[in-house]
Formats: sequence, structure tokens, C-alpha cells
Amino acid sequence: VSLGEGFETQSFRVHGYRRWVSVDRPEVMSARQNVFSFDERHVFYSGSALDEAWFDLLEPGPLFVVAQGLFFYLAETKVAELVAKLSHRPQTSLAFDVIPPWTVLMSKLRPPVGRSLNMPRMQWGLRKSEAADRVQSWSERPPRVEAETIPMGMGPLRFEMPTALVVAHWD
Repeated sequence: VSLGEGFETQSFRVHGYRRWVSVDRPEVMSARQNVFSFDERHVFYSGSALDEAWFDLLEPGPLFVVAQGLFFYLAETKVAELVAKLSHRPQTSLAFDVIPPWTVLMSKLRPPVGRSLNMPRMQWGLRKSEAADRVQSWSERPPRVEAETIPMGMGPLRFEMPTALVVAHWD
């Protein structure tokens, strides 16, 4: 399941899955379906990642959910509710990125990009060191949580961002 997938192309680069569920707002989903060609493994839900209705598209068995660049734009209480629902499902993994609190402040200070384009404001952030405890607090069942700093650049220009990838696993 890819939440807030936008124009990501992971579904074309990741192989070995039976079904790929793409969840995004109706206007984004419509544009996505006009740009890309999909096969029968692709299933679409036009609506919010916070809606429970996309759960009806899930098949029994192992589940991997990715929310790349999404959660920090949503209210943390809503993210916690979604994580709690996912934690009820066995054999589920959730991968999402987190940003440090100072990045949220910077997003609120940022001027508009153009006359008609305002970037959405980030709602919350946390440090990599806080990720495991936070995901534990959101979960109905205790997950195994890993958090890694996301490296950027290549070769000698490689550096570590304060952004982290968090992966939670519920057996």
C-alpha cells in the first residue's frame, strides 16, 4: 500500500508483489491514472490516507505500507489513529519518514513559492531517537521499530540528513 503516492514510480520498480494499492486524493489519482499505464495488480483508492475505506481493498496476509513524505503534513493525532488501526493487523510493516522539529518551524516561516503556489505546512516532527517510543505509544500491539538516518548525495559528497526512515513491524 502506498499512501499519498502522488507521482511516485515505486510500483514500476519494486517487483514480487501480488497487489499494489495506491491511495491518494481524487484529483491526484485522476492525474496519476492519465499519466501512467497500470496492469491488473494495481488497485486505486481515491480519498484520504486517513480514511478507513481503503482497508477494504486489502487482502489477507503480509502487508507493507509506505507513507513517503506524507505523515508530517497530517495532524499527529490522525497519524497515531492510523498507526493504531494498522497495529491490529498481523504481519504488517509500515515505513515512513520523519523530520526533526526545527524543520517544521522552518516550513512555517517559508514564504510562498509564487503568487499562486503555497507549499503545505508541516504539522509535526520528531528526532530519530524519539521514533521508536512514539510509534510504540501509537500502537495497540507493540511493534518492532527501526529508525535510520537517510543519507543524501553520492561518494565524497555524501552526508546525513536529519530526516529518518522509520519502519515498524507487527508480527
